[in-house]
Amino acid sequence: MSAKKNLIWCLGIFGLAIIFVFFHNAAAAVWGEESFLGAVFFLLFFAAFFTALVLFFLFLLTAIKKRFKQ
Repeated sequence: MSAKKNLIWCLGIFGLAIIFVFFHNAAAAVWGEESFLGAVFFLLFFAAFFTALVLFFLFLLTAIKKRFKQ
């Protein structure tokens, strides 16, 4: 993937992680801190956050590789 596509995917998945945090907080406010749905959204947040982090590092690697190739 190109560096631009990696950055777009990274920002999109990071935005999804932020939405999962809002859903986790809403589930915790409605059903309590130890609700099953809150835990599911919390795990989805971590999965999305670390996926976005990996894509960001891929963006950096492809951008650096492209820079040195020129």
